[in-house]
Amino acid sequence: MHRAIISAGHTSSDKGAVQGDLEEYKLTRKIADFVIEELKKQDVITLSVPEELDLRSRIDWINNTGYSSTEDDIAIEIHVNDGGLSGIEGWYRDRGQNDSFKLTKSVVDQICTDGNYKYQGVKSEYDHELKQLAFVHFLKPTSALVEVLYIDNPDDAKVLQDDEKLKEIGISIAKGIQNYWKSLKAISAETSNEESKVEKTTEEAKQTEPEIVQTPEPMQMSEDQLPFNDSMPMNDQFDEDDDILDIGSMAAGVAVGSAINNKVQQPTQTPVTPTTPTIPSIPTTQAPQQFNQMPAVQPPIGGYTQITFEERERRRKFIEDLYLKALGRMPSFQDSTYFINNWEGEVNLTLRMLDSQDHADIMQKAIDHDAMLDQIKEKDDMISRLKIEIRDKDGIIENLNGLVIEKNSHIEKLKAEAPDNGDKKMIDGKEVEKNTNEQKFTPPKTLAEKIKDFLSDFF
Repeated sequence: MHRAIISAGHTSSDKGAVQGDLEEYKLTRKIADFVIEELKKQDVITLSVPEELDLRSRIDWINNTGYSSTEDDIAIEIHVNDGGLSGIEGWYRDRGQNDSFKLTKSVVDQICTDGNYKYQGVKSEYDHELKQLAFVHFLKPTSALVEVLYIDNPDDAKVLQDDEKLKEIGISIAKGIQNYWKSLKAISAETSNEESKVEKTTEEAKQTEPEIVQTPEPMQMSEDQLPFNDSMPMNDQFDEDDDILDIGSMAAGVAVGSAINNKVQQPTQTPVTPTTPTIPSIPTTQAPQQFNQMPAVQPPIGGYTQITFEERERRRKFIEDLYLKALGRMPSFQDSTYFINNWEGEVNLTLRMLDSQDHADIMQKAIDHDAMLDQIKEKDDMISRLKIEIRDKDGIIENLNGLVIEKNSHIEKLKAEAPDNGDKKMIDGKEVEKNTNEQKFTPPKTLAEKIKDFLSDFF
């Protein structure tokens, strides 16, 4: 029974590509669920990678399942692409048409065929900007990474918003996986037939093979028993350009060379033409491999050297720490990838970071920030002084209000205690007329009253 592992790219803390309401990690989970559902219908033992595991934890989790490429087990991780293009793209391990390539191509071809999507290619991990894709490179099962559509393409985005379309893509991925296993089975059957034919041919050849008569070894003679002859002719019949070396000539040459090297004298003999044995011809259906033919798996152009996953993680951690210390932020995905693949060493990378314009801008901002802090401190001191002055003045006003209230209270008390003397009051022990604001209204006298008053003075 076949076994498969399905992984959804990215997590809620590392959402991947985002476009409007579309988030890569949510889309990959939906597609992965549809793939798992379809594979289980086909009686495939299917595992789902826990959603919130980071990349390294996902790789460790998969490798600890016991699944392996030797058992034809597979692992696929689903992603959503970005970059403005359209269609389906796949990435496989190493180079050449290995099992990872075949699995990736089978899945990508099936999705493109079923959904009529554009084919963006099946590419080696070495052609990726990362130069090495950890998911496909470090897994024990046969691995593939599939990029489903482009989140920033309007037409692709409409498909990604449709759950029914995502389900169709999931079914296509499952079909592509099954097609890969079928191709392995066909290759295995063909190989078995070829091996059977080879075994049969070998047995027939053994039955018709003539009996080989062994030639007795030549008698060994000591140096003093052999005559010396400097005129012994050399074997000059061998041509370096000959495709097939004559076995009889080769044997004669070895014998002659041995005699010459040992300074051995040979008796003069009449040359005898040896009988050349029949030499099997090389089959013409399979040409020998040329020296300049490249191996199926090779490092990328430019002399790229593969690094272990542990070393890659160590570099990533150092770069993140350096960014936080020197620039006060985490590196972008592109920056982290660049420095991991173009590693200059910790010292050189630190010097590069300190000499960067970003660091210079941060230092200038720090200087400006310190100046602003000084200004803010001055303003804070001024505000504090003003608050103290206001508080003191509020205290003075409060005291004055208290005195006014106390004065009014004393006045009211004195009024209550003083005797009522009519229109007179006591001032410094003397009785004086009260000075009140209330004045009695006296109407003006008439002419008759004035004459009467005048006459009253005489009578």
